[in-house]
Amino acid sequence: MARSRAHRRRDARRPRQLPVRSLVLVGVLLVSAPASAAVLSDRTAARPQAATRSAHHGANPRRSQGALKAMIPGGETLLTVSCSSTRACVTAGADETRFGPRSLAEQWNGVKWQFGKARHLVRPASALLSAVSCHDPHDCVAVGAYFSRSGRSAPLAEAWNGSTWRLLATPAPPARHGIGSSLTGISCPSPSVCIAVGSNQTRSGVTTLAERWDGRSWRILRTPDARRARVSVLTAVSCSSGAACTAVGTYSGATHIGFALAERWNGTRWLMQRAADIDSGASNALSGVSCPAARTCVAVGGAQGAGPRGITGATLTEIWNGVSWRLLPSPAPANAVLSALDGASCRSATSCQAVGYYQLASGQDLTLIAAWNGTSWIIERSPTRGTAAELFGVSCPAARDCLAIGGWGAGDDRFTIAEVWNGIYWRVRRLPVS
Repeated sequence: MARSRAHRRRDARRPRQLPVRSLVLVGVLLVSAPASAAVLSDRTAARPQAATRSAHHGANPRRSQGALKAMIPGGETLLTVSCSSTRACVTAGADETRFGPRSLAEQWNGVKWQFGKARHLVRPASALLSAVSCHDPHDCVAVGAYFSRSGRSAPLAEAWNGSTWRLLATPAPPARHGIGSSLTGISCPSPSVCIAVGSNQTRSGVTTLAERWDGRSWRILRTPDARRARVSVLTAVSCSSGAACTAVGTYSGATHIGFALAERWNGTRWLMQRAADIDSGASNALSGVSCPAARTCVAVGGAQGAGPRGITGATLTEIWNGVSWRLLPSPAPANAVLSALDGASCRSATSCQAVGYYQLASGQDLTLIAAWNGTSWIIERSPTRGTAAELFGVSCPAARDCLAIGGWGAGDDRFTIAEVWNGIYWRVRRLPVS
């Protein structure tokens, strides 16, 4: 579902779709995004945001309040963050203009934020960065998509060397009369190995996409799709080594009901895994995954379906033990009508932080943060408040040090969010004006 990010107010009472970074959800096609309706990773489409949470019918990424200032009319949203140490974090996302999103990148050195000017291909109509992975403070790779004026998308990749961003030549699958392709997740376990995932949309459907960076060039990897699937999307990936990566997303068939999708890279090929779903009547989607070890992964997302009182949605969390996926008791505030998790960061099987959003009956969207202790999820207080707020990514370089990022909106404007965890509580980290 390529999410249309045209500047229009979203009815606060309209049920919102679960996150899924920039893809598709229950079967809607993904990342096509003309300049005027570019896909922003509103990972809330049950991402199932799939590519940047594929925008869906004009749904915008959530926003959150605080003393943060708008960068430009239209605003900005941070979609991803990667911290190689407690004093070195890189975030990326999109800075929306009336011509479509413009990729955005910022760096945190433990004391202050700095803007890094992302590079673009030759005059794209618009571009955005959906995911970033840093092996060390001087070695980061970010991926996303850029859109031509005709609305066709293509993979985008840029490398950070500690001072500047450099554009990387990125291959794209054959168009075949399709709308294009995008990358929405990346993990770099070493300077010479990065695995990126996303999707490719044609007129007949959407298929998964994966690419590998060897430090010099990218190459497309062959990925399997679920049987009879019309839409298959990979939204996020996590690698504990170059030969142990897990990617998650969603797929749907003729019924347009979404199912959680998980695939495993063993260094040679991708293999399908049987992910767990909350129930067969709801559309399930995984939008984030974190693998602290080869035999341990925690995936998060959401499930959405129609209930007696309208659209309902719940967070979806599951854990991989090296053999199979198992559902975990999912966190959600007692007063939530809809909820979903967009990203996770785990230091072990018993220590994870996950972020997303939840919606009240009034239509107000609030940021959601939950911690996994190996037995249960504990909801933590998020200091961000607003009518449309959401956290899309989180990175924890130490047990008592995490950075979560996202966006919030006021009217037609959007603003960035950054919150930091000190092991006891979360607090808002003021962002600079660009």
